[in-house]
Amino acid sequence: MKAHHKLSNHIILSGITVSMLFSPLMALPSGGKFTHGTSGTISGPYFDKNTGKNTIDITGKTPNKNSHVIQWGGGFSINKGESVNFKGQGQNYLNIAHGTSKSTIDGLLNASGNNVFLINPNGVIITKNGIINANRFVAS
Repeated sequence: MKAHHKLSNHIILSGITVSMLFSPLMALPSGGKFTHGTSGTISGPYFDKNTGKNTIDITGKTPNKNSHVIQWGGGFSINKGESVNFKGQGQNYLNIAHGTSKSTIDGLLNASGNNVFLINPNGVIITKNGIINANRFVAS
């Protein structure tokens, strides 16, 4: 009887593990903080009903400056079906990704008339599905 109980626990755990492998994981940037005297808000992640995407909105609010520095403690990636919006016009957003993973842009990076810079010492990959809508985009 005990052997049957242990076997059923393994089957349940295996099913959970398999479902986690095939379920889409959110890869939106995480752990973001404005630094170096800059300020702003990071809203999300949330599901945008208009676009059908998991989304983060970033708005720089540093007075009398057009440059913002954001440190991403949890990394910076955008999966397919996800969107990151840099708000404002004529702003510069320097994003520094920390962690051990490369940044992958497989969704939408939307910055309109803003300039976005992404630094990740582990690398940056933009896939064939990745869309970048920015005045200027630089990755290093």
